[in-house]
Amino acid sequence: MLSLIAITQGVFVALGTMAMIVLTKADPASADSLATVRAFFAKQGLWLLLIPVVWFLTAQLLVRQKPSTERAANSSGIALAVLILLTYGWVIIF
Repeated sequence: MLSLIAITQGVFVALGTMAMIVLTKADPASADSLATVRAFFAKQGLWLLLIPVVWFLTAQLLVRQKPSTERAANSSGIALAVLILLTYGWVIIF
């Protein structure tokens, strides 16, 4: 289950980064505050892909040491995936 959540997070980050690159190239002269956020996500997209990797490695380590933490790891992973989706969605829509 942890790997599925991590893959979902990675897909959200990858698709969101691609959308940010397209939006940045479509309107490069925009000076509003969201343009700077879009530019940040477009430039730092590769580094943002480390978020799912770090979460997965941490969750795997915790679950192996203490199997009772699997439910908390799943919940935190799902919450992180929703946060990623909402963050990119907010920047794309507005």
